[in-house]
Amino acid sequence: MSGWRERLEARLRLAVLLALAAVSVVTIPSLFYPTNAAAPVGADPADELAGSPLDVIPRNLIDVMLPPAVGALPAADAALAVAEDPDLSVAAVERDPSDLPGDPFAAAISLLSHQDTEASSVRRFFAAISAEVADWAAVLFPDSIGNLDGAPYPTRVAANRIRLTAETASSTRVPVPVWTPPSELAALPYAEFFAGANARGHDLIYFDPSANNGQGSWAELIGDLDTADRVGLMVPGGSASVVSDNFIRYALRAESFVNAPEADGKLAIIVWAGAEFPSGWLQEGASTYAERAAPRLAAFSQDLRARLAPATTVVAIGHSYGGPVVGLAETEGLSADVVLHLASAGSGHGVKGIEQLDEPCRPRYSMTAPADLIGYVQGSGDGPGIGHGLDPDEMPGTILLDSGFHVDDPNAPDDIGRPLGPLAGTEIRGIHAHSEIFNPGSGGWRNVLGVLTGGPLVLEPGAQPPVAEGCAP
Repeated sequence: MSGWRERLEARLRLAVLLALAAVSVVTIPSLFYPTNAAAPVGADPADELAGSPLDVIPRNLIDVMLPPAVGALPAADAALAVAEDPDLSVAAVERDPSDLPGDPFAAAISLLSHQDTEASSVRRFFAAISAEVADWAAVLFPDSIGNLDGAPYPTRVAANRIRLTAETASSTRVPVPVWTPPSELAALPYAEFFAGANARGHDLIYFDPSANNGQGSWAELIGDLDTADRVGLMVPGGSASVVSDNFIRYALRAESFVNAPEADGKLAIIVWAGAEFPSGWLQEGASTYAERAAPRLAAFSQDLRARLAPATTVVAIGHSYGGPVVGLAETEGLSADVVLHLASAGSGHGVKGIEQLDEPCRPRYSMTAPADLIGYVQGSGDGPGIGHGLDPDEMPGTILLDSGFHVDDPNAPDDIGRPLGPLAGTEIRGIHAHSEIFNPGSGGWRNVLGVLTGGPLVLEPGAQPPVAEGCAP
């Protein structure tokens, strides 16, 4: 009898364990990888909206939601007027189109902004309406449009100007540790950071003020995609948030390339920091940030590609921690013609060779200045949740570029406009070389420009990695 009881108890324990395992498969990942997954739409919105009379200005909504003086303006001017008024901006951002199911225009925006809606469906919808109607969507429902994959970039920029103004008006003080002395509590409010970003006129095609612990994530367009035949997709390093110096730094760096005479007005760059980024050496050693960001970067690149002429060359650049983000995106369907690892932390957690990449023979470049401390991170090995894969400088088929010297002019600007001073004419090397490769006119800067524009390059002296097997030299 006791043997029968033991067998029954064993089976019950097994059943309980299997049930717990089943629950954990669903529950445990959600604790560490939060998701806002929603119910499937069930049909292609472009099909559901086909034939609907939506290519008309939603005058009924405009008259109710906006002051008469603003509603009488053309949509682009109305967007600027709302973006200049904090109260109107906050009201616009708080507006949810799903609260107006009886209105066909609001219902369409609600359907398009559903999480499961494909970017291709959004593109088809906006292709069927005028730019004026699209801009009114940005004015009336900026929170639904600002980060909507597939929506026209100018429409998203207009929406995000409004969203940035609203965030400036409602943001709070920078959080500080509880043990911070009262004398040090005069922390700058986030509002001042966001206001500075707004005053500069950033063309944000993505803006999430809640990301990075409320410090914001973003993607910014520098240049004109309509005239560009080459487009850079630049992924920053750690501490990439709207309230950090990197928000301005990477915009200035991108502008230095876009405005270079060699670019001839045919280069545009998108600085992409549309995910959570690590801050500080401890977090930057973790692979989890890159692992989460990579699929988002890949999806963004695919949406970008769909907007461009077929002959347009896309160059993906990963600087510092952005390197493993780009590297892992190469395993997730990254749409790029060329990849540049720039003082890169690695090729991506678990990446040990080109055979793991979607396009093994894609042209790849890498540049790391002598004595850059990132060299201690590159190829240092992977462990659970830590490490960034193979050193990009050792990836077969990669072409190593020389970081070179600063220009020989003490009055020449560095990457944020300060005079070079005693750095003029010196070799780019050492602890500060990690950023100095962006100093305009330097050897490193010229090599980055060469990759972006297809111009001349200076290779690193000495041996290069072996030619990748199966790829043309």
